Amino acid sequence: MEQQNTETITDLQYLYASTEHYLLETNHSLPFRMGQQSTETITDLSYLDISTQHNLLPTKHFGMASFLVVANAFIITLGIAGNSLVLVALVTAKRLQTIPNAFIANLAVTDLLFCITLPGTIVAIVGSYNPSFHKMCFALLFVGHTTIGCSTFTLASIAFNRLVLILSPRKYYQIIFKKRVVVVWLALLWIYSMMIAGFPPVALGIGKLQFDQEVNYCRSPPTYHTSNMYDNILIYGFFPVPLTVIVISYGGIFIRIYQHNQKMTKHTRQSRVSVSDCHSFDTQEHSSNSRDGETYNRQIRITTNMFITFCAFVVCSAPIAICNLAYEECPIDTFVRLLATFNSAINPIIYGVFHPQFRRVYFKIFHCDTINTIT
Repeated sequence: MEQQNTETITDLQYLYASTEHYLLETNHSLPFRMGQQSTETITDLSYLDISTQHNLLPTKHFGMASFLVVANAFIITLGIAGNSLVLVALVTAKRLQTIPNAFIANLAVTDLLFCITLPGTIVAIVGSYNPSFHKMCFALLFVGHTTIGCSTFTLASIAFNRLVLILSPRKYYQIIFKKRVVVVWLALLWIYSMMIAGFPPVALGIGKLQFDQEVNYCRSPPTYHTSNMYDNILIYGFFPVPLTVIVISYGGIFIRIYQHNQKMTKHTRQSRVSVSDCHSFDTQEHSSNSRDGETYNRQIRITTNMFITFCAFVVCSAPIAICNLAYEECPIDTFVRLLATFNSAINPIIYGVFHPQFRRVYFKIFHCDTINTIT
C-alpha cells in the first residue's frame, strides 16, 4: 500500500513539474510550489484542466464560437460596406454637404472604425492563445469603447442640431453651428471619449482591457476587482448626459410639430370659410408659403429619420447597459455585446429607407451615375 502511495505521489510530482514548465512558458504562475505540498494540495487538481483554457475552441463551446464568428463576419461586411457607402454619398453629393450631415459623417466614421476592429475579435475567438492577444484586445477595446462614446455624443449633437434648426430663428442657428465651431465640437467629442475609455485602465488601474480566456472574448474580466467599476465609468460617462439631451431635444421638436399641425389645421379651416368671399389672390405670397411649407416638411422627415436612428441605438445598446448595471457579471454578456455591435451596421440601412436625400444618392451610386450628376 505504501509503495502504491509513493508511486502516486511520484506521478503527481511529474505532472506538477510538467504543468509548471508549461505555465512558465506561457507567462503564468503556479498557485503553489512542490516544496509546499500537502494532502490538500495534492488532492486539488482542478486547476490542471489546461485544455479548456488554452484551446479557444473546446468541443462544448464550438457551436457558440461558430455562431459568434459568423455573426461578427456578417456585421463586419454589412457595416464596412454600408458606412463606406454613407461616406461616399457625403463626399460625392453636394446636396448632402451640409452642417447637419457633418455629424452624420462623424457617426459613419465611428461605426466604420468599430467594424474594422471586429476581425480582431474573430482572431481572438478561433486562434490559438498567444500572450500578444492581451495587447491586441487592449487596442480593440480602447477603439471600440471610444467609438461607442463618440457615437452616443454624436447622436445627442444631431438631436440638438435638429432642435435649434427647427425651433430657433435662422440667425441663431448660423451662430451656433458655424463650420469652425462644428470642427472643434467634433474634436472635443473624440478627445472626451478617448479619455473616458483609456484613462481609467491606463492611469488609474481601473479595469483591465485584455483577452478573457473564460469566454474567449476581449473584455475586462469580471473576476478582476475593478472591472465593474470600469463598466460603470463607461456607462455613466457615455450615456446619461447624451440621452438627456436627446430626450429633451426630440421632445421639444415633437411638441413643436404638434403645435404646427394644430395651427395648420386651424388655418386650413379658416381658409375654406373665407375663400368664397375672396376675389383676388396674392400668387407670390402663396408661392412663398408653399416653399416654406415644403422646406419645413423636409426637415421634419429628416428629423424623423434621425429619431429612428436614435431608437435603433437604444434598442441595441440598452440591454448591455442594463445588464451590466443589474448584475456584477452579466449572465448573457455575449449576446448583449453582439446586439450592441450590430448597431454599427444598421444606420446606413435606416438612411436608405427613411432619409429622402440619402435614398436618392444611394440610387444614383448603385446605378453608376457620374459624380457630377449626384447633386
